[in-house]
Amino acid sequence: MNRTHIFTLILLTSIFSLNAESPSIVVVHLQEVFAKSIKAKGIQKKVETEVNKRVGELKDIEKSFNEKLEKLQKGGNDMNASAQEKLQSDLASLKAQLEVKQRNLQGYVEAETRKAEETLIKEVQAVCKKLGFDVVLPGVLYSKDQFDKTAQVVAEMDKNVSSDSSSMIQKMEQDAKGIAKKIEKSL
Repeated sequence: MNRTHIFTLILLTSIFSLNAESPSIVVVHLQEVFAKSIKAKGIQKKVETEVNKRVGELKDIEKSFNEKLEKLQKGGNDMNASAQEKLQSDLASLKAQLEVKQRNLQGYVEAETRKAEETLIKEVQAVCKKLGFDVVLPGVLYSKDQFDKTAQVVAEMDKNVSSDSSSMIQKMEQDAKGIAKKIEKSL
């Protein structure tokens, strides 16, 4: 048994001994909350909109690069030396811009994903506190179904979200699939 498990057992034992009544220990699967919550999907949609914009910029630069490369390959022999050098310089510049924008996009996606996860974790914590849970385990190898309160947490999180959001969710899911494909292609 590693130290984390021992610490968890000691912590749970302490909680049981401090609280005369039985503490409320529940499991909330965060990945499921992220996948099912309307609020989580709204946050994802904001990130995806910005990613789409940046992917569009990457595609524009890539298109320009490919056009200039084709021009150099097809008509390079017919150009004078200075025109060839100018075109090669433009290609190098575009390639550098493309690499920088790709790195920036990757960094942006990682940072925004991290921020979205932190925001949602805080929301889950607030909901769990509101629901009166004493201890919330974000994931376990096994628990009885009675301890899994994921659906209850998702329902509470999304309680105040407008009812016409279901069509928005379907559109967001379709958009997310398209964006994922675009990102994979651009990287």
